[in-house]
Amino acid sequence: MKYKLLLIFIPIIFFSGCTDEKPEVLPIKQRQINTIEDWYPNGSSPSDTLLLPIIVDAFISVENIQGLKTNKEDFRLDAITSMFLPIKTPYIDFEKDTIFNPDENFLEPAYIFDTAETYLEEFYKGPITFYDDDLREFYNSDTIFEISDRFSFKIFHDWDLRKYPFDNQKLKFNIQSVKDTSQIRFRYNKLIPSTFSIQNDLQKGFKLEGINFKEEFIEKNIYGYKDVYSKGVFEIEISRGGSWIFIKLFFGGFLALIISWLVFLIPLRDFSSRIELSIGAVFAAVGNKYFVDSAVDSQILTVADLFNNIIIFMVVLNVGLIILKRNQKFKNKLINDTRTVSRISIYTALILFGLLTIYTIS
Repeated sequence: MKYKLLLIFIPIIFFSGCTDEKPEVLPIKQRQINTIEDWYPNGSSPSDTLLLPIIVDAFISVENIQGLKTNKEDFRLDAITSMFLPIKTPYIDFEKDTIFNPDENFLEPAYIFDTAETYLEEFYKGPITFYDDDLREFYNSDTIFEISDRFSFKIFHDWDLRKYPFDNQKLKFNIQSVKDTSQIRFRYNKLIPSTFSIQNDLQKGFKLEGINFKEEFIEKNIYGYKDVYSKGVFEIEISRGGSWIFIKLFFGGFLALIISWLVFLIPLRDFSSRIELSIGAVFAAVGNKYFVDSAVDSQILTVADLFNNIIIFMVVLNVGLIILKRNQKFKNKLINDTRTVSRISIYTALILFGLLTIYTIS
């Protein structure tokens, strides 16, 4: 009994030790611009209040998602992105050169899309007055700078189907700075969280779960120098209702496995019936695998593939156990006992399906 419990807990310990830890989000360090105080009366300059890099607080409002299908590489996203900056006027140094001007374009969407598709954009940029006390306190100003962008276009999506049909997809929309990280950094807007519309054109079976934000960095080689640029990444999480898909895909495979177990109930003297029924179970299992492969175009090993492979393995194992039991040259008390053989098959299936379940939920 203790060895059976050990077989159950070993995979749990192994997979729990492989759990990825989320990286810690470090605060953005800002520095104050230094100028020559003698050029300004009272020893101060407009740039004394400017901290670099300037932090851009970003959020997105997803209005609709269309054309998201497993066998397609793109989808249409309708959304509004908004970014707040704690500045409202250009900052000029002592030589009257512009340090930072919010009226200049310093942000751009970064995505892969089909150029033949229509790109619709309503762009607004300008100082906005807020009357919300939390916003005033957070930015320490009654007027801040807002950049708002309404868009509707197709975006490329690289499907991660390793956990199919229980997979969660992350649809990404990126906003990239055209100035390096010494001047611009992106941050998630804590006061105004990203939102999404429940009424959307997602296919039945898909559900919009939430929106995450993270900052990534990219390197560009400009005139022989490598500059690092900040990129804000919105991840729209889409879950798939895998229960009904699971029944649809593997109902035939389950029947094949049950048939292969029912063979043990047939008397040993009727060996021909055992073999005929076992061969039928093998063909049913293989046929179900081709059905699953036709449903998803994937070049990687998915949970559905692993599940089908386990079913085929179990059906073939049951056939092998029946043949060994029939063979007179192979004499073993365990193999020759029908009850023991059936238990070996069932325990093997439980262990394999248990490992697959742990992999799926990990």
